[in-house]
Amino acid sequence: FYDSMGGRGERVLANLRKYFADEHRNKKGTDIDLSDWEDVAWRPHTIPQQNNGSDCGVFMCQFASAIVRNIALNFTHHNMPYMRRRMVVEIMEKRLIDDFEETQDP
Repeated sequence: FYDSMGGRGERVLANLRKYFADEHRNKKGTDIDLSDWEDVAWRPHTIPQQNNGSDCGVFMCQFASAIVRNIALNFTHHNMPYMRRRMVVEIMEKRLIDDFEETQDP
């Protein structure tokens, strides 16, 4: 669980687990055993934090991008204008830009 606004996530993770179990029961008609699932919530001091209420979607996309690329979360709220432009180019060109680690324009 990554929260760029500094939340700890315990209730969110419990609610997501309940939602997943309820959906499985509803769609499959059986219960699912989630006892071996581990909740992992990253603490605010270990991940980039936003300084406003409007960048959460960009932070979420950048967290996901870094995770699937297996690279460090090496951006800050100062990088958001660049990250927004970069996301537009990626969407318009239907491709990922591989300069994530190289270019972090402030």
